[in-house]
Amino acid sequence: MRNRAKISILVVLALLVVSVAAAAQPVTGNDACRPCGEPCDPPCPPPCDPCPPPPCAEGCTPGFWKQEQHFYAWPTALCVADDGDWKFPMPDWKCDTWLDLGFEPWNFLVQGVYAIPECLLTDGDLDLNGDGEPDSLLDALNYEGGQGVDGKVRNLLRAAVASLLNGATMGHQPPYANIRKVNNALALACDTGNTCLLEYWYGDFDDKNNQYCVFSPDAVCVPPCGPPCEPPCGPTCRPPCPPPPCGEGCTPGFWKQEQHFYAWEGSGYSPDTLLGDVFELDCLEGRFGSDTLLEALGYKGGKGFRGKARILLRAAVASLLNGATMDHRPPSETVGLVNDAIALACDTGNKCLLKYWYREFDARNNQYCVFSPDGCAPCDAPCEPPPCG
Repeated sequence: MRNRAKISILVVLALLVVSVAAAAQPVTGNDACRPCGEPCDPPCPPPCDPCPPPPCAEGCTPGFWKQEQHFYAWPTALCVADDGDWKFPMPDWKCDTWLDLGFEPWNFLVQGVYAIPECLLTDGDLDLNGDGEPDSLLDALNYEGGQGVDGKVRNLLRAAVASLLNGATMGHQPPYANIRKVNNALALACDTGNTCLLEYWYGDFDDKNNQYCVFSPDAVCVPPCGPPCEPPCGPTCRPPCPPPPCGEGCTPGFWKQEQHFYAWEGSGYSPDTLLGDVFELDCLEGRFGSDTLLEALGYKGGKGFRGKARILLRAAVASLLNGATMDHRPPSETVGLVNDAIALACDTGNKCLLKYWYREFDARNNQYCVFSPDGCAPCDAPCEPPPCG
């Protein structure tokens, strides 16, 4: 009897252990799994599919949008003005103005979305592919680039239309922001012949379009070169940026220090040289022309036109001195670029060249300073590349 009682107790205990263990196991049916793309907590057990790593960002390429099998993904309306608080997905009531693209949105005309300047129209229509018909959004996705204003417009519109569709269907730049940027770039190119905004926004749209395409489940995000994505995006991630070739250049901080004035010798300039004797600054109404090169090297930045002019001139003076004393951009080229940027800003109010050339000068100034050998590895040693982007 005692042995039977012991056996019964052991059986009961064993059943309890099994029951507890079973309760602790996650349910393996499909109903227990959250849809992948939502956080899995706990992780989805087999046979459910595990949740994929979250994408770095969302965006599909022009090549995706132009394929007929993907027409199902096209939006039928665009929010072209909102209340300033864009969030995706955006409820209808948050949008101030909707643009109806119709039953076949791929046939909607480009000039129905964007304000196309007269200089790009043929008999009142946008016909950049030369087929004699007004270009549709689908036509724009098939544009081929090229040289000159027309080629750069085609590049921009191809990337912009993909970005427009991405912004209407996923977490991406909103359509109204896309439209404003494109309209400004087209107007600047037609009014002045300056293509810097065409190139700038093409590059920006193109980077954002080459990300995680939510309509392609097998896609992986492709980040720009540089630091790896968190989490890693998979084998198709672009490789890290190669180190740029070593170049020579010293910063404004180097040139403005009195102990480095010896390096000015032979440059053709002195710390007391006036900005107005080097650059064409008449349109700035005498605000900078009477300042010396040394004073310009100490300029602070700031907002608005004057702030952007100051940071450009600070970097430009360093570039000027670098070009006069080492293997760098020639001083005459620096002077011409600065004069063009300031003239454009004065004539049109557009400050894009002020920002563009500041960044370009600044990157070149931050290289190997030949007068400061401890500051950077010489060019026969590995360079430490600056961050990409």
